Amino acid sequence: MRFRLNVGDAVRVLTHPAQPPAVVVERWEGRALDDPYDENIYAVSGFVTRQRETSLVPVGWVALSLDSPGDWRTAGQARFPRVAPGTVATEGGPGVLWWSREEFEDFLLLVDWRVPGPDAVAAVLLRLPPLADAEAGRGPADWRTAVAEGWQIPIPPAPGSAAETWHTFALEARGSRLAVTLDGAPLWEREGGPGRRLRGHVGFLADPRGPGVRFRNPQLRPL
Repeated sequence: MRFRLNVGDAVRVLTHPAQPPAVVVERWEGRALDDPYDENIYAVSGFVTRQRETSLVPVGWVALSLDSPGDWRTAGQARFPRVAPGTVATEGGPGVLWWSREEFEDFLLLVDWRVPGPDAVAAVLLRLPPLADAEAGRGPADWRTAVAEGWQIPIPPAPGSAAETWHTFALEARGSRLAVTLDGAPLWEREGGPGRRLRGHVGFLADPRGPGVRFRNPQLRPL
C-alpha cells in the first residue's frame, strides 16, 4: 500500500502525546518487516522503537483514532469491533459509526479500507449531522434520514486480485464540491445538490448485504 508519510515529514506520535513533534527518518513496507497487521513502518527522531503508520499523524492533521472508542458513537444495528491497531471491522447492520467529538467544514480526509471480496458493501460518510441530537428533536432511530443529509462514498467493488488488499481513499470536501481519489488516482468529482450539508461529522456505514469491511487510520486536515 502507499506510504502516507515521507522522510523529513514532521509528525506527532499518538502513543506519546506529550512529546514534541518528531521527524520521519526512514520507512519500510510492513511486509518487508513481517508486520502482522500489514502496516507501513517508520523510524522517527527521538524514538528508539519503530512506529506503525496508525501511531503517527502529520503535524497539522487531526487523528480520528479508532483506538479511542469514547470519541466514536454508533447508530443502527451494526457493530464495529476493533480488530487491529487503529482498525475496525463492520459486522451486521445496517448502521453507522461516527466521530462525535467534532464537526468539520472543508477538509481532506484519508482513510484506508480493505474488503474480503467483490460482494462487500460499505461506505465512508462525510458531513453528517449529529445522529442523536435532542435539541434538534433527532433520536438514534432517525440516523437514516440524517445520513442522507451528507455525503456517502461507497466502497467500490474489488476484483479478486484486489480483495484483501489495503486501499486508500483521499476525500476532499470544499464548499459544495467533493473530489474522491483512490490509491492516488482520481475517481470522481461532484457538486452537492440543494440541501446537502456543508459541515458535519465523519463516519462509516455498515450494510448486512455483504461481508465485513475493514477501515483503518482515518486522518483529516482542515482546509
